[in-house]
Amino acid sequence: MLQSPAGANPIPAALRSIWPALVAGPAALLLYALTLAPGLTWAHHGSDGGDFLAAALVGGVPHPSGYPTYEVLLRTLTTLFPGEPARWGNWLSAAAPRSASACLLFWCTGCYPGRPGAAL
Repeated sequence: MLQSPAGANPIPAALRSIWPALVAGPAALLLYALTLAPGLTWAHHGSDGGDFLAAALVGGVPHPSGYPTYEVLLRTLTTLFPGEPARWGNWLSAAAPRSASACLLFWCTGCYPGRPGAAL
C-alpha cells in the first residue's frame, strides 16, 4: 500500500482548488432534472417556450434578438435525438444554468486560490 509522506495531501492542488465547481455543476443539473417539466408548460407565464421550440423546429426567429446559440443547440438536439421536442428544450434549459454555475464557481475559485470554500 502506498502511503503519502506525513502531512502531505493525496489530492492534487489543482483538484482541491476547483472542487466547488465540480460539485456545483452536477448538483445544479440534478436539481433541475428532478423538477424538469415533461413537455411544454405554461406555468409561471412561460409563453416563450412554445416560441423557441417552434422557431427551432422550422428554422425561424422567435424574437428580434433571435437567441441564435440557444436556437442552434435546440435544433441540433431535436434533430439528433428522437422524442418529444419540448423535453429536449427543457433539458437544454436545465443544462445552461448548470454550466453557468460550474463556470462561475470555477472562476471564483481562481479569485481565491487555496481557499475553495471562499467561493461559496
